[in-house]
Amino acid sequence: MFYIEMFKHPLKILGLFLFLLFFSITALAVLDLNVKESLEVYKEADKKSRLIIVAEPGDRFVVSPVDYGSYYKILLVGLKEEEGYILKEKVKRSTIKERFIAQNNERYHWSYGVGLFGIYSDTTVKTIKFVTAGGVNYTAEKMHGTSSSSGISLDFPINLDWGAKLAYASRKIKMAAEAGPTDGISGNKVELQSEQVYKSYAGEVKYYFSREVEIWGGFGVENFSLESSSFYIYNLGGGLVTIPVEIPQGGNTLFASLGIDIGLGHSKKLFLLPEVRYQQALNSSFEMKIYEIFLGLAWKF
Repeated sequence: MFYIEMFKHPLKILGLFLFLLFFSITALAVLDLNVKESLEVYKEADKKSRLIIVAEPGDRFVVSPVDYGSYYKILLVGLKEEEGYILKEKVKRSTIKERFIAQNNERYHWSYGVGLFGIYSDTTVKTIKFVTAGGVNYTAEKMHGTSSSSGISLDFPINLDWGAKLAYASRKIKMAAEAGPTDGISGNKVELQSEQVYKSYAGEVKYYFSREVEIWGGFGVENFSLESSSFYIYNLGGGLVTIPVEIPQGGNTLFASLGIDIGLGHSKKLFLLPEVRYQQALNSSFEMKIYEIFLGLAWKF
């Protein structure tokens, strides 16, 4: 059984947050090239490769901090080629200065952002087993239901192509399924219904596929901590009967996500953040799958 024990104590949550925050701050700096002489920009780190453009005095480029030997790698915005290379030995009067991307107001993931979000979830649990008051063992296969939840989030930059998110949500999950005697003969089928309330903490890393349109793919871990749980069945007389069902008090899911950041208005401070996500529980004794649609509204600062 692969079951990660995380976020069980508030100090662990705080420690993870501080670590990610420190990592993001150390990665915020980028290099700006202020061109003061004509510089040839090549497609590859080889002056025999195709010449893309000739940079002229007054042009500005973002320089990769990665070492490419005798070349600088720069970002080209608005051209077919997104990247190019300049010979270091040709950079004489031009200057390269460090800048913090948190000061850049062009992209949501280049700055910090805080927001609220709503979630629409489609949840399936593979198997639930319980015992009725009469001592009959029952099994419900594929409990399923949809629900809505809400939460708050903090986004912060890692570099020009990567961002990260921490989120807290209050989740209510309702499901139902038909349950039958485990041995198939000891009783009648009944309708099993359930409602669980969780608080959850999630960490997510996002990769942006383009600097022109902010479409991204991500992955992360979410921890669920059970606040309350109730299971009940409809008996043959039509009444509700609460039954005891043991489920994990907490657990973790791995998830993959896909989203886009949409700027609203002229200031580009307010962003709409739609996202789709697939989650899979890591606890093999409680096999849960969740398909989700997120819709967030965030303020960039």
